[in-house]
Amino acid sequence: MNKNDPNYLSHEYYKNLVAYQDAKRILKNLIKIQKRTEDEQYNYYRFKCNEKISSEDAKRKASIDIKVTEQDKIIEETEAIVDKHYALMQGLMWTKDLIMDANATKRKEMEFVKIET
Repeated sequence: MNKNDPNYLSHEYYKNLVAYQDAKRILKNLIKIQKRTEDEQYNYYRFKCNEKISSEDAKRKASIDIKVTEQDKIIEETEAIVDKHYALMQGLMWTKDLIMDANATKRKEMEFVKIET
């Protein structure tokens, strides 16, 4: 398949746009889950734990809890996927722009040839 074919470019852009939007949605959901987990851990450390802990200490303990830090790794991997799809979309847009510029230049050259003759 010719990579300069407009149909191919539009189809690839569509596929990458859908994948990018899906990855962004997954990333948002993972961040919400992490926030909810951190809130649960805060409630545990603040109220259910037998130790007397201030709210700031409970926040710090909740933010470094194992359940929360495990989700950090998953979020980082998902961010990398989002970045990859965004880069692919930008590359396809750049290619499309280059093709459009090349076609515009060819049309202008054809106009100049018509004017000279």
